[in-house]
Amino acid sequence: MNIRFFLKSSLIYKLICVFLLLIFIDFTIAVLFLLFLIGLLILFRKNEISEANYRTVDSSLFLSPIDGHVTNFKENNDSLAISVPFYRNYGVCMPITGTVVSFFETIRPIVNLGPLKLFKIKVSLKINSEEMGAIGLKISNLSLVRKSNIWVRSGDIALRGAYIGYLPFGGKIVIELKENLKVLIKKNTKVQAMRTILASYGSNND
Repeated sequence: MNIRFFLKSSLIYKLICVFLLLIFIDFTIAVLFLLFLIGLLILFRKNEISEANYRTVDSSLFLSPIDGHVTNFKENNDSLAISVPFYRNYGVCMPITGTVVSFFETIRPIVNLGPLKLFKIKVSLKINSEEMGAIGLKISNLSLVRKSNIWVRSGDIALRGAYIGYLPFGGKIVIELKENLKVLIKKNTKVQAMRTILASYGSNND
């Protein structure tokens, strides 16, 4: 089985080298570092999403782009928020097949104590699809590095279910939906990426 991670291979190799070096320096510290490394790899493992989960789902149904739980949606049903805890799968999936028509990113430092830095990252995407029209995604998370981990940019075309990035240690996604929809989820409901139906469009609203 091919196991993949959101972490870069070069970083994983460096961490393994550090562990091997610690074995010769202090075995106890090496064991603790190994436990840390195993936990890190578990958190950043890229879960395989079976195409069977969503390819048979009608294109008028909007699936969750990430694991988490619904924290809020507006009464007029045009906005849906999903919170991602630090221990869940971090992968962000393309919720619909379409073209990214706009990408906007803001990075704001909130902690700056010498080598210890923490940034608040916000990314706004607008995706246009033939089936659903324009859909907006507002993605926010905290990061130790000054860059987002959302890989798509304006002009990119992605298929439904493809990974378009990840949220290290969790975050929040606000989905801006069109008016001609019916929300099929309740607040505090746990959702799974490309498995849970969030809303329906078109004829499903009749």
